[in-house]
Amino acid sequence: MKKNPPRVVLDTNLVLSALAFAGGTPAAVRHAWQQGHLTPLVASRTAAELLRVLGYPKFKLSAIEREELFADYYLGAKRSASRNRRLLSRLAATPAISLSWNWPWREMPISS
Repeated sequence: MKKNPPRVVLDTNLVLSALAFAGGTPAAVRHAWQQGHLTPLVASRTAAELLRVLGYPKFKLSAIEREELFADYYLGAKRSASRNRRLLSRLAATPAISLSWNWPWREMPISS
C-alpha cells in the first residue's frame, strides 16, 4: 500500500465491470484499489447508482452478493458529501484523477 495513493474518480461503468467481471482492465483497476495503489472517490449519488445497477436481473446477483461487491468498492473509497463544504474544499485543493475506459491503463504502473 502506498503512503499517499492517488485519489481517483472512477466512471461508474468501469467500477461495475471491475466488480462484475474477473478479467481485463477492470480487474486491474479493482486489484489496484484493493491493494491500496489508488483511492476511489465516491459521491452518494454514484454509490446509489452502483447499488441500483448491481440489482439488475441480468447480473443474477443475490442481495448478499450485491452487498459484498459494493462493500469491496465502497469501504476502500473516500466518500464525498455535497453538504460537507470543508471536505469538498480539501478535495478540490488536492489533485484527483478521473478514470474511465479512455484512460491509458497500459501506462499506469499497477503491480500485483
